[in-house]
Amino acid sequence: MSIYSEYIASFSIPRERINQFELLIGFNPLEKRFFTEEEERLCVRALQFVDRSFLLEDAHNFSYQKLAKLHLKEFPEIESLINQENIIEKLWEKYIDFFDIAELGYIFPQQINTEWEKQKAIVIEKNNELRSEIDKRTVENLKGSGRIAWTLNIPGNGFLGRLIEEKSGITKQIKENYSIVNYPSGLIARYLLDKNIPRALTPRQFEEFVGKVFETEGWVIKLTKETRDGGKDLIATKFDNFGNKHLAYIEVKRFNEKNKIGIELVKQFFATLLIDKVSKGFFVTSSAFTKPTINLISDNEICSTRIQLMDRIKLQEKINEIAQKELTPYLMKM
Repeated sequence: MSIYSEYIASFSIPRERINQFELLIGFNPLEKRFFTEEEERLCVRALQFVDRSFLLEDAHNFSYQKLAKLHLKEFPEIESLINQENIIEKLWEKYIDFFDIAELGYIFPQQINTEWEKQKAIVIEKNNELRSEIDKRTVENLKGSGRIAWTLNIPGNGFLGRLIEEKSGITKQIKENYSIVNYPSGLIARYLLDKNIPRALTPRQFEEFVGKVFETEGWVIKLTKETRDGGKDLIATKFDNFGNKHLAYIEVKRFNEKNKIGIELVKQFFATLLIDKVSKGFFVTSSAFTKPTINLISDNEICSTRIQLMDRIKLQEKINEIAQKELTPYLMKM
């Protein structure tokens, strides 16, 4: 498997399930080797279209036929999957709950471009370091359990990567309303690159993520209460080069793209800044601002010097910038 995969997963497998696991990852449990591409392709085709009684006969000499027969022995439900294209995916969906994910690590490389050759060596190094740590922790944790460990690099954009995310990854934790404060900003930014933010994050998680965006720009962030926050979601402080302390309020709205921020919400935020005598405010949304709202800020000198608007497009630019700034290896807390 490619070492440039996004996930490094360590599985804890009951001994009685090891043959099933190894077959699902493309490893021959009898010959102790990975399938060749041709074996894998022909085996799946045989399971899809060849008569089961024929495959179960003993007189088969081709390696793919032996593999198909072994699949039938280990996975009785294959009988009901004839003529289906995604047999292996269906089996993974059924069996993944038998295989505990002991450790899960993330390696999110920067986008593959002209700089990729320079980055590749770093990716390999970080991958090896993280994988070594995962192997060490898994062996220690499984000592005396009677279970077997397998560590794999898994592409995040494939069906298995998605299954792992749903079972044990960031996606699972976010859906269960876990806080994202402790995740590195680069990791969350990379995770959100291809996500619909209003669907991916809860309102509170979105506030936390916006706080992490501002942290990358040197601000120290404090989240206010979820309710009765006094008209601001985040309080930001920063010292300049001369040691002067700057205070800013950040208001955050996680709206769907079509639900734009109107004048009244911005006026309320502006009033909060005036009442609290805070000279700087940022209004951040996952949607956009109405044209009258934008004009209110741009045409009014007091407003324009006090409030900065950040819409979905500007936020996406920040996400891209953070995601591409550094390689982010990360080991989940399981």
